[in-house]
Amino acid sequence: MVTLNAEGLNAVFADREHDSPMLPNGGTPTAAAQKLWSLDLRAVQIFLTIAAEWSFRRTAYLLRLSPAAVSHAVSGLERHLGVRLFDRSTRVIGLTPDGMALLEPARTLLEAAEALEATACERSGRVTVRVGTMFGLLAGLIEHAASPQVCDGAMGVELTSFGWDDPTCGLRDAEVDVAILAGPTEHDDALVRRTIHHEPVMAIVSSSSPLAVRDTVDLADLDAHGWARVQATDTRWRDWWRLDHVRGGPPPQHPAVHETPASLFFAVRRGHGVGATLAAVRAHFTFDALALVPVRDVDPVPVDVAYRSDRPVPAVERFTRTITALARQTDTPTGPTARRRASACGCVAVPTARAMRDCGGDHCTNAPVGRCSSGT
Repeated sequence: MVTLNAEGLNAVFADREHDSPMLPNGGTPTAAAQKLWSLDLRAVQIFLTIAAEWSFRRTAYLLRLSPAAVSHAVSGLERHLGVRLFDRSTRVIGLTPDGMALLEPARTLLEAAEALEATACERSGRVTVRVGTMFGLLAGLIEHAASPQVCDGAMGVELTSFGWDDPTCGLRDAEVDVAILAGPTEHDDALVRRTIHHEPVMAIVSSSSPLAVRDTVDLADLDAHGWARVQATDTRWRDWWRLDHVRGGPPPQHPAVHETPASLFFAVRRGHGVGATLAAVRAHFTFDALALVPVRDVDPVPVDVAYRSDRPVPAVERFTRTITALARQTDTPTGPTARRRASACGCVAVPTARAMRDCGGDHCTNAPVGRCSSGT
């Protein structure tokens, strides 16, 4: 973590021509300072993530953004800085010399911003809880738990979305303090888990598949089409999500192995297998040329709030109590009717205004309680 003292800040914001601080004697900001004030820190984060991942699509996935939003942010940052950061002339994304030169200053800028936020939280008595979730599961509920109307501004949330490479959503390597989990993992012995909600299981099928037009499917229907093969380091979690515990063993699978959701979705679109997910994930992915169909003979999946018993963090207990209470207040029925309605929009209702814009369903983790704009 980098901390800038007053002298350091003056050096950053100084008017080089007059060698004066940013606001000498209450004067007006310099042109350089004004330009810095309009710098989008989220765009800087996107720039650093692309540089680390070498992929716009992977960056969009990690930061829970659309690929178009990532591309737009990079273009805006390049215009703001007056340099080209990435070489897009080949299939492999690469940094330009200017991009390489700006990596370290960008890291320093974000670290300074984080230090500023951490110091402000410490001085105000506000605590920040690091929360992990998979594919944005219950993100609306998590953000609502830290909203001023719920916690009076005394608790903040730093939300990180994980993928198949870590089903513990950061708890395994202590990257987060608490996580929202679905399905067992190989690290359960070190975790304290409390079920806060149940989510319907949805089949992922090609929109051209005969299954796509059905109200529901069963496990035998999916097995007849063969499953897309998923590469995951946690085999217990992988087997559970193939629904092995329901049928009593592994299903027929297509030979190609997929390491990311994007790869799996591409295969399913082409008719090379099926997959499974939760209704809530619909609010965070674009399922182009795919259909999500409720699986009628699989019970709704427990969604848990979890934390490590060997790394106690005082704020975690408060967050756990808060999100558990919110989930109970907004939970939905889990019968066939509820599953069909959940499939139309997303998951459990959450009373936030942002949810209505994001999804607009009355059974969605990103929708306010009550009737949604889609009328489902």
